[in-house]
Amino acid sequence: MTTSATDHSTIQSKVVVFPSRSGKKMVGFIDALSTAAPDAPFVVMAPKYGQSKKNNLQMSYVFAQNGLRVLRFDHTNHIGESEGEIVDYTLPGAVADILAALDYLETEYGHSKVILQANSMSARCAIRAASLDARIERLICLVGIVDFRETITLICQKDIIDVYVSGVEQGVGDILGHDVNIDQFLKTSVDENMHDSVGTRDDFLKAKCDVFMFAAEKDAWVDFEKLKQLAEGANRVQIREVKGVMHEMMENPQAALKTIFAAVFVAKHGRFPREEELEDVAEPNKREVFKQNKVERNRLRAVAPKRESEADFWHSYLDKYKMLESVSAYKDYLKLIADCLGSPTEGAVYLDCGCGNGMFGAWCLRDLIAQSAVNWKTPATYFGLDLTGKGLSEAARRHSTIANEGGGPALRNLNRMYYRFDLDRIDASQEKLLPLADQSVDRICCSLLISYLKDPVFLVKELYRVLKPDGRIILSSMKPYCDLSLIYKGFLGETNSEEAVESARNLLSAAGVLQLKEDEGHYIFYSEDELVEIMRQGGFDKTHVFRSFGEQANLVSSIK
Repeated sequence: MTTSATDHSTIQSKVVVFPSRSGKKMVGFIDALSTAAPDAPFVVMAPKYGQSKKNNLQMSYVFAQNGLRVLRFDHTNHIGESEGEIVDYTLPGAVADILAALDYLETEYGHSKVILQANSMSARCAIRAASLDARIERLICLVGIVDFRETITLICQKDIIDVYVSGVEQGVGDILGHDVNIDQFLKTSVDENMHDSVGTRDDFLKAKCDVFMFAAEKDAWVDFEKLKQLAEGANRVQIREVKGVMHEMMENPQAALKTIFAAVFVAKHGRFPREEELEDVAEPNKREVFKQNKVERNRLRAVAPKRESEADFWHSYLDKYKMLESVSAYKDYLKLIADCLGSPTEGAVYLDCGCGNGMFGAWCLRDLIAQSAVNWKTPATYFGLDLTGKGLSEAARRHSTIANEGGGPALRNLNRMYYRFDLDRIDASQEKLLPLADQSVDRICCSLLISYLKDPVFLVKELYRVLKPDGRIILSSMKPYCDLSLIYKGFLGETNSEEAVESARNLLSAAGVLQLKEDEGHYIFYSEDELVEIMRQGGFDKTHVFRSFGEQANLVSSIK
């Protein structure tokens, strides 16, 4: 694998607009090297369900760097710039959009043969397209969902297909993190035989091209053995398992890049590569990717629907966050935070910066202070800061209950203070942001907060200011492209409570909203190196890095 092209040509991205088969406007980008040959093959990239063409940018630029031209587009009735709202999304409609992209390339460029690439649920639509249209020369599916019924039943813990067939109307509701007209979605899926494995098997057998399936080793939604069974006897379907990858392939950047390189090889040569053959695949200039990402983020933000304020968003989101307290992976995460902050000392001041509904504070009360504070003359202090009054009120109630239900005098005497504060409110005329004195805090927990701030370094500088010498701090962020699927599936195996399952499902849905806001540039999830750099700019020069919460959160700790 190389890191740049052998020539000095750049990748150019051109906006294209073309009609869908229903007549609605579709918007896409064509990515190609400035020196690309006029007859260079075209790859059509279908967006994942719930995502836009922007999410295929990095992959597209790898394809383009290696001499292919790529058309990536937004589905109609979906996310992004094409017409229609996602409430009207259907699987057959997505198939029609893929075929409309083929129509456009044949009309405008004279290409009667194209390569089709898709992943996750868009792979199911691409498999149907490959059974219908001989213009698809080969199909490449990355971590594709092949049995919608099985996947949605795993997520919902009930068979919504069966509910539909029984005649019960379900109205507008959540489908994998987005509000969709469920009755319309299921009717069209069942009518077109796209709702279960039987239809997929039929499409595999009817495929008019070679189909290459990259399957994730750790996929929570797709069983590898069942996928192989579906493909038995379908001579044009080939499958390769990708080690170390979850359903969100980009969760593992190194494995994901290697898989993308393999997909490029398949696109060019029509077979899976040997390991050594990946050395000839070139990687695009990262600056070009970043530059185009900024362009598309601004375009996506411009067409995004108006949403509630941040305070209102978190007011509703915190309800979906409650169930984490029962999740083993989250308990491990809290224990790691506690271990990094160390044993409490008499009179210690804890700052819970972005305390939400107080789960870390509850952990302090139960497992830290109660162990060491029995004979303290000077009680400890817990100070919770958060944007939402609802979160603070819930934190205060939670902590009061713990203190009064057997915590003993150490907990009943604990000083607890809560302050509603916008941690993103930055006023250049003010020298200080936090309502705390210099060097007044012993321990700081800033859990999963900084991703939602416009200037995280400013806050870290403030945390440095208020932390005492030898004080301890821990800062965390969900990692880029985090995947909660295995955590969710593991939790389902730990509970038999219908209410807990619903809460977990709500959290998984909320994660889809957070991802969309990340795509629009409102939020940023940080890598380990990025967290270390934020801490360094904030004043902390010695940091330790950890990974927790089912390997989906990055944490850094430091002592001042």
